Amino acid sequence: MTHTDEISDDTAADSTAADDTADDSTADDSTSAGAATADDATPRRSRRRVLTAIVVAVVVIGLAAATGFTADRYLTERSREHRDAQYVDAARQGVLNVISVSADRADRDVDRILETATGDFRADFAARSADFIDVVKKMKVTSKGTVNAVGIESSDEHEATLLVSATSLVTNGSGADEEPRVWRLRVHLRNDDDRILIEKVDFAV
Repeated sequence: MTHTDEISDDTAADSTAADDTADDSTADDSTSAGAATADDATPRRSRRRVLTAIVVAVVVIGLAAATGFTADRYLTERSREHRDAQYVDAARQGVLNVISVSADRADRDVDRILETATGDFRADFAARSADFIDVVKKMKVTSKGTVNAVGIESSDEHEATLLVSATSLVTNGSGADEEPRVWRLRVHLRNDDDRILIEKVDFAV
């Protein structure tokens, strides 16, 4: 082997060693880079989880608040509808009591009217009740009432005003035989301790 061959072999060996070193270095760098990427990905995933949890919590709270608001509004509306229905029933029955009378039961008719009355209306009717009974009996009056329609003008928790359209068929000793009478009345109601009473009755124009 010549001196030149020995130099070539040494050079080849050094080159191989350098390549191995470079490969090892590259592998180490790749491993380090992979580890760094994994380390960076873990905080990102954690942040995403936290953000997702926050978004979900906000959505849940929002839905709960919206549901609560809707439920509260629904209950308020149902309560108002129930109260208005009671006002309508009270006005209907109160007008029927006033326009449905009979000579045979005039005393009971007056008592029934007073039971559903309050305030000025009750005071005025009570003051005239004896005369009312006397006229009904002497004139042999019989009146059969029918309520045709009831509408609410205004209402709240304490009072209401309603329009009532009604008809009565009147028979009396003067010759009337189920003659129709048409009534258009404005009825003022008072809600005291969950008992709805007639406070005032006017003729509606």
